[in-house]
Amino acid sequence: MIGLWLDEWKKIRKNRFLWIFFCLFFFVNLYQILHTYEFYKQTSEEYQAGYEKLYSELKGSITKEKVQFIINKFNETKVEQGTELEYAGEKNKEGYTGYVLGDWALMSDFYDRMKYAYEYEQWSDQIVKKIEKNIDFFQGIGLNNQVQKNEMLKKHFADRKLQNLFVMDHWIYYIEYDFSSLLVILLIAFGTVSLVLEERQTEMEQLIDTTCIGRKRTKLAKLLAAFFNTCLLTVFFRGMDLILFAHLFGYEGWSQPIYSLEVWKMELYKMTMWQYVGMDVLLKLLGMMIFCAVCLVVVRYGKNVFVIYICIAAILIGFFACHIQGWDAITPFSLITNRNLIQDLSIISIFHKSYSALEWASIGNTSVLLLFSILFCSNLNIKQVMNNFKRNRY
Repeated sequence: MIGLWLDEWKKIRKNRFLWIFFCLFFFVNLYQILHTYEFYKQTSEEYQAGYEKLYSELKGSITKEKVQFIINKFNETKVEQGTELEYAGEKNKEGYTGYVLGDWALMSDFYDRMKYAYEYEQWSDQIVKKIEKNIDFFQGIGLNNQVQKNEMLKKHFADRKLQNLFVMDHWIYYIEYDFSSLLVILLIAFGTVSLVLEERQTEMEQLIDTTCIGRKRTKLAKLLAAFFNTCLLTVFFRGMDLILFAHLFGYEGWSQPIYSLEVWKMELYKMTMWQYVGMDVLLKLLGMMIFCAVCLVVVRYGKNVFVIYICIAAILIGFFACHIQGWDAITPFSLITNRNLIQDLSIISIFHKSYSALEWASIGNTSVLLLFSILFCSNLNIKQVMNNFKRNRY
């Protein structure tokens, strides 16, 4: 079986056109990341130098001295609203940026960051207290499902605090970067379709299908080879994203909780950035394998190459429509762009057990993956089924 799987993987690996598209998409992805970095770095040299100097003084453990320092600096450089233009060109040699408006913008930025980090523990404690009140209320009226949901929320929001200050805005660019996933989807579609069509064009498919054992083992080997190719492409491009973003934007903040980012303030899980990176890759792998299995099923039962690609595109659009409608449990797009699931506070109770939106979507999409995998490996003949249906009907 291993030898058969290696033969099927060799067919994908020796596909010249797939390598051409792979190299092309590699440079396209590289250009897109560099373009994102250029947009992020649109600041003057004076401001950037002052920013790095102040950041070196404030980063790390949050202390009362640092908090008081940024408060005093913020009050010293504060500019009244509506008078920014008056200070646009005024110099301040004793400041960090060399001009009044730049120092005010810089201090305002770090003041907001310090305030968020310093007050986050108090904010999360208030959330926990509100959840405890909800638990007492639902226990009083006997709604056990609601009690379980709130207990789950309490578990995730309890004991949260931010002890360190790190600028982690660059992580938002990495988290929201989905362009490479689109490239992987295109590569999966091309490589998966060619894996089956090559045998059909050389008429080897009919010879393999003459034996039941050979047909089953070959289909399983093709499925494993396609999944292996999908995993390699997904890990490679997502790893490329991570390495380039880290190299360009900086390596700081890996051990920080993801709720250090204010836009992730309501994040359900107490994940560090390292843990998020791992979960992100696993969820993308599951979503990509679903799309791979769909391509295998379509190409197995389809005959015309043009029709096959039209059907794949239609299914892709259908999955995307389900994603827009919020049917995350049955669409791989919810796993590929998983940030919405991780931030979703929805709790679903089934058979007296509570699941988060991420857990529910993972279970549902795993079922979809198994369904399409079985359809591809089974001996089901769609044409014969339709003929039997017509014969029984008339």
